[in-house]
Amino acid sequence: SDPERGVRVHFVSGDHAQGGRLAAEYLFGQGHRKIGLLTGPRDSMDGRLRVQGFSRFFKERGIEILPQHIASGDFQEEKAREAVQRLFARGRPDITAIFCCNDNMAYGAIRKLWELGFSCPKDISVVGYDDDKMAADFDPSLTTIHVPLYELAVQGSRQLVQFLDKKTGKKDFYTHVLVPVQLVIRKSVRQLE
Repeated sequence: SDPERGVRVHFVSGDHAQGGRLAAEYLFGQGHRKIGLLTGPRDSMDGRLRVQGFSRFFKERGIEILPQHIASGDFQEEKAREAVQRLFARGRPDITAIFCCNDNMAYGAIRKLWELGFSCPKDISVVGYDDDKMAADFDPSLTTIHVPLYELAVQGSRQLVQFLDKKTGKKDFYTHVLVPVQLVIRKSVRQLE
């Protein structure tokens, strides 16, 4: 996330634009071109950056994510279920995969797909974001973007100590540290032929 330029803060974040791009690259590499997208709340900068990185990758390849294939799930499992219901309200949409901007929405999407008679990953592949504690044990195990929370805490603590140190503290401008995120490949995505 990128704070407003006029706000003077020290800031540590996962590189969420890169995380969205990693998810897009992986789906593209697996043959997926027609993608559904479940977004987070409008006021979530992390969510917006994930969508931007994801969408930019496909736009660079001349592939548009259609507006009717984008729905807000507000980072909540139940809202994601409702969003998938809306996506499928007129029959099966022309998509082969769904990128969810967090794992909670991915769980809701997969559960709703099952209720609608679709299998993940056989019928629709799903990618999440966060690599939370359920991701590895979910059925199917969730392909997701890992956000290194421990590293974020270490970097944040380091920034705070430097800020509070009267000798080295930088109080006149903000620092912004982006911590790399990683794709974790599991079983919720299938390769298209």
